[in-house]
Amino acid sequence: MMIFLQIRLFATVKTHQHRFFKWLIVLSDGIHAYSSVMLATQLNQRVTSGELDAKAIIKLNNYTCNIVQETRKVLVILDLTVLTCGSETDIIGQPKPYNDQSVTNPRPTIHPQQNLVDKSENRIVFPISSLTPYQNRWTIRTRVTSKSEIRKWSNSRGEGKLFSVDLIDESGEIRATAFRDQVEKFYDVLEVNKVYYISRCSIKTANKNFTSIKNDYEMTFTNETAVEPCDDIASLPKVSFNFVRIGDIENQPAERMIDVVGVVKSADDVVTINTKSNRQVNKRDIELVDDSGKVVRLTLWGTNAEEFDGSQFPVVAVRGARVTEFGGRSLSVVGSSQLMTNPDIPEAHILRGWFDVQGKDQELVSISTKRGDIGSPGFSGNWKNISDIHGENLGQQEKADYFNLKATIIYIRKENLMYKACPKEDCNKKVIDQGGSYRCEKCNQTFPDFKYRLMISASIVDSTGSNWLTFFQETGEAMLKCTAQQLGAWKENDESKYEHTINEALFQSYILKVRAKMESFNDENRLKCSCVNLTPMDYVQQSRRLLEGIRRMQMV
Repeated sequence: MMIFLQIRLFATVKTHQHRFFKWLIVLSDGIHAYSSVMLATQLNQRVTSGELDAKAIIKLNNYTCNIVQETRKVLVILDLTVLTCGSETDIIGQPKPYNDQSVTNPRPTIHPQQNLVDKSENRIVFPISSLTPYQNRWTIRTRVTSKSEIRKWSNSRGEGKLFSVDLIDESGEIRATAFRDQVEKFYDVLEVNKVYYISRCSIKTANKNFTSIKNDYEMTFTNETAVEPCDDIASLPKVSFNFVRIGDIENQPAERMIDVVGVVKSADDVVTINTKSNRQVNKRDIELVDDSGKVVRLTLWGTNAEEFDGSQFPVVAVRGARVTEFGGRSLSVVGSSQLMTNPDIPEAHILRGWFDVQGKDQELVSISTKRGDIGSPGFSGNWKNISDIHGENLGQQEKADYFNLKATIIYIRKENLMYKACPKEDCNKKVIDQGGSYRCEKCNQTFPDFKYRLMISASIVDSTGSNWLTFFQETGEAMLKCTAQQLGAWKENDESKYEHTINEALFQSYILKVRAKMESFNDENRLKCSCVNLTPMDYVQQSRRLLEGIRRMQMV
């Protein structure tokens, strides 16, 4: 049965602390008008783009009817086709408000075209794309496409553990997370590539910093959640990707989770590093390339790093890689990521053919800085002169700007270049000296000692101008060639050594990675520039970089 209706009115409602909104509409069939209608969030863009407007005539392709407060039916439109734009027609008929009858036995109904009634189990199944926080009676039939390891967490509110699974059906995907007791209950039950009936989870707005899944919502397992195995698995897809080309990663914000596919151009050896929590972990950096002609660094951790084989230039697909902004744009595999080598998908086959025919001999440009080699000739970072900071209004937008400078330090402000901080490893808050003891307001603790933290303000120059730059702990120690604790001890016990150390840092040239961001202080906006990385000047490498720039200009 085909359903044709006219849109009478639009309205918006903010939900979930104004993090997103819903479109409410009034539909008419020319005789009656019905106001309890809501667009699924995946259709919002069709309204904001102007494709869907008032008076438009539409055909309903997919919808669901939810019961609210036992008696009210809310129609949720999941998919539609615009037959006539509102600007090309008038209101049809004189529709009167439709009086919905009360519901004695509330039960969600689904559009019959979706074949969502599971005949073998005699139950109604909802598509994932129809789930919203406004529903509490639903069941989905879904395949588990990935399952994370159990991770432990600890904060001021307590500690616990969690794991997450990615779920898929014919309509879309969603992430589900289990905490505390639900971890023990469901971790061994849910297996990758198996199909389940899942019901009675809570649904909330998705945190896009932790998932690349295209869904405005995510699920949380509760004490009421039910999970049952399903034998009917043929109709469900196994995995879905939303690939971002490597050349477009530069436009992605830091911390965003994305899907990426590329050919492994190179792979470093596994190295062991110490984390901030003094835990040793193995890591491996690899370089991925695609037919955009760009290269990106991808960091693998733990088992992924140890078992990865980068020989023979394999194609790698990553679902849910995190974008990082250290040294341009890079990617990192996280606990919830899926890493696949030579996957049997069209995108991988296309890249395999491209690389074998022309890609392996093509001149490629990296969007990532090689660690510890920011001035290398292969680095294609965002190079600027000091005059460009104000000339190009860097740091004036909502997001910070990152760029590279070749500059010389000419002055270091000696006043307040370090402070006494909380000695706890994960806290850098300034402490209050209480005459032999030191109190941290953030940790709400008093300690017998403290640690020094650097916050150096220095003037830098190049051939185009000068600017103030802040150096924090790591970059400050690299500039002064000593630790903050050593500098603090010299300030207290050896003033001449303290002065000599600071003076030795003057008139030294560096390659600087700079962060510029407009910040508000006492209701006044100020541009704050800070150094996030510095390496000593290597004139050979810099000459090569300049020659490469000249060569590229001659090719234009």
